Amino acid sequence: MKQLPVRPLAGALEPELEHLGAGHRRVVVGPFKIIYRLTANAVYVTDIFDSRRDPKEMKG
Repeated sequence: MKQLPVRPLAGALEPELEHLGAGHRRVVVGPFKIIYRLTANAVYVTDIFDSRRDPKEMKG
């Protein structure tokens, strides 16, 4: 997670949120999926999702 501000494109695109068209990405830390998106000046964490749950529960 410490690398997120330094290498924000390292996270994979999040397929469950592609329909939003905001370029959400993810990194996995233990059982948690950290969902974030990028702007020109910032990295915004939009959700922390327990990956043991059904991905269809991820709202978007």
